[in-house]
Amino acid sequence: MKRTLIGRGRNRDGFTLVELLVVIAIIGILIGLLLPAVQAAREAARRMQCTNNLKQLALSVHNFHDANNYFPPICQNNSKFSRISWAVMILPYVEQMSVWNEYASGGKIFLSTPGNPKSARTDANCDPYKANPWEWNVAIWYADVPCFHCPSDGYSRDQPAQWFPGRINYRASLGDASIASCYFGPDGKKSRGPFEVNNGVGKTQTVRDVSMVIDGTSNSVLLGELLTHATTGGADEITRDIHTGILTGKNPQWPSTCIGYQDPDDPNSFIASAVTRPWLGRRWPDGMYVYSSMNTILPPNSVNCLYSTSDAERTIMTPSSRHSGGVNIAMADGAVKFVSDTIDCGDSSANNDDYRGKRTRSGYGVWGAMGSINGGETVTAP
Repeated sequence: MKRTLIGRGRNRDGFTLVELLVVIAIIGILIGLLLPAVQAAREAARRMQCTNNLKQLALSVHNFHDANNYFPPICQNNSKFSRISWAVMILPYVEQMSVWNEYASGGKIFLSTPGNPKSARTDANCDPYKANPWEWNVAIWYADVPCFHCPSDGYSRDQPAQWFPGRINYRASLGDASIASCYFGPDGKKSRGPFEVNNGVGKTQTVRDVSMVIDGTSNSVLLGELLTHATTGGADEITRDIHTGILTGKNPQWPSTCIGYQDPDDPNSFIASAVTRPWLGRRWPDGMYVYSSMNTILPPNSVNCLYSTSDAERTIMTPSSRHSGGVNIAMADGAVKFVSDTIDCGDSSANNDDYRGKRTRSGYGVWGAMGSINGGETVTAP
C-alpha cells in the first residue's frame, strides 16, 4: 500500500491500481461462488413448496374419498356433469369453496374478454354443474388455485388467454395404461391407476375406492407433476420442447414410437418433422386425459404423445418438472416422493394393450409397477 504526503505534513492511505483490481477480482470470485449456492437454495425451497402442494392435493383426494366413499373420477361425464375433471371435484377440499359454489350454480359469470376477469360480464342461464370446461368465457375456469402451481415452473402463472385458461401443474395417475377419451365409458375402465371415468349416476356410477388398490397404497402412484406451456396466441403452435409440447399423430400403443421422435442430437427437443401441440397445463377443469392425466410408462421428463390432433384421443402424458434430475409424485397413501429420470422403465416397445385394463404385471419396469394398482407388484419408489 502506498502512503502519499498531502498538504502540511498530513498523510493519507490509498490503494494502488493493482491492489484495487485484485480486490475487485476477489469480490467477483466470491459472487461467482455464492450465486449457485443461492440459486440452489431457492430451488430447494421451490421444490419443497411443490412437495407441499402435492401433499395437500393428495390429502384433498382422500378427504373427498372419506366424504363420498370413492376417489374423485378423473372425468365426470354424465347427465349431471359435463366432462369435468378430478380437480374440479376436490375444490371444496382445497379451500376453494367459492369457486365450487359458482360452478355448482351453473358458472353464470361470463367474460367478454378471454382471461380478463375485470372485463364486462353478463349473466347466463346455465343448468347447475353444466358449465362446459372448453368454454373460454366461463369466468370460473380462470380461477387461480394456489396449490395447482409448482413454483419451479416459469409458465405456471402465465397470463391466461382464450386457449390457455385454468393453469395447473398436477395430474391424476392412469398408471401404465395409455387410454383415450373420457367419452368412452369402457375405455375409462382400462385405467391402471386409482382414477376412473364416471359415466353413471347413483347406483350406476363407475368409480373406484381405496379397496381396489390391491398392490397397496404405499406402492401405487396417485398424482404427479407436469410442466405447462407458455401462453400463445393460438391453439396450434408447433413446439419442439419435449417437456412442454405434445407429439401428435403417433400411436401411444407402442411407447417406443413416441420416443422415436426425440432428437438424438438434442434430447430435450423433438425432431424437426414432429407435429406438436402446446396444450400442457391448461384447462384444469377439463377431464380429457390430455389435460388431466399422467402415466407411468416413459421415463420422467421424457415425451408426451397423442394419437391424433384431437384432445379426445389416446395419450401418454409423462411427468416433467424443472427440478434437477426427476419429478415429484404423490403415492396413494399421501406420501410424496421424488422419482429420478433414470428409474427403470422396462421395455418401451411393449404393446400397451397387453396391460391396460388387466390385472397383470407391468411391462414398464419399476415405474410401470408403481403406476398399476392391481398388477401384483410391491415395488416402491427408489
